Amino acid sequence: MARPSIPLTPDIQHRICNAVRVGASINHAARYAGISKRTLQRWRKLAQTEQSGVYHQLEQAIHKARADLAISLLYTLSKAADKHWQAAAQLLAYVCPQLYGKVAVKKKPKTRE
Repeated sequence: MARPSIPLTPDIQHRICNAVRVGASINHAARYAGISKRTLQRWRKLAQTEQSGVYHQLEQAIHKARADLAISLLYTLSKAADKHWQAAAQLLAYVCPQLYGKVAVKKKPKTRE
């Protein structure tokens, strides 16, 4: 017997986006909104086939919530950079990763003599 379908309501979308906006994973956002991660995954998959509609709006709102979080964190990091060189270095690495980002260094294998 199939489970009844849970409708996407404005309240559920609001709760999902609030959770994402503060840094929650999609799975945690789903739980916070009172739905399963599978339900949210199904809704997001439906959004891929829509040009408009509630699932498309949900996906757009999730993307905006992630962008809001990124801007908020960058703003906080930018303010901290005025007093803390580590914050300035981290911001510079984010803004210009090719020039100032961390470079993975490969260690040479140990040779036996």
